Amino acid sequence: HPTLINQSSAQIKHFTIYPNPSRNLLYIKSITGIAWSELKIYNTLGQMLLAEKENKTTINISQLPVGMYCLQLFDNERNNIGIIQFFKE
Repeated sequence: HPTLINQSSAQIKHFTIYPNPSRNLLYIKSITGIAWSELKIYNTLGQMLLAEKENKTTINISQLPVGMYCLQLFDNERNNIGIIQFFKE
């Protein structure tokens, strides 16, 4: 966990998210041009707290309490593209 918290962004194969840590808005950037069709954010207990069905570049996380989260992205066929950890300040 500490290595992700100390970085300004987190990255998986096709996407990067920033800033990390974040307070209100989390930005998602495609590195390879692949679009995501579904996004889910989970807390450390595995509870889903946020879900989006649009391919947005900005996600409002202001309502989430301070803590560590996992952001999971899915493609159009509901295949898991990847999971990125981030910290909400």
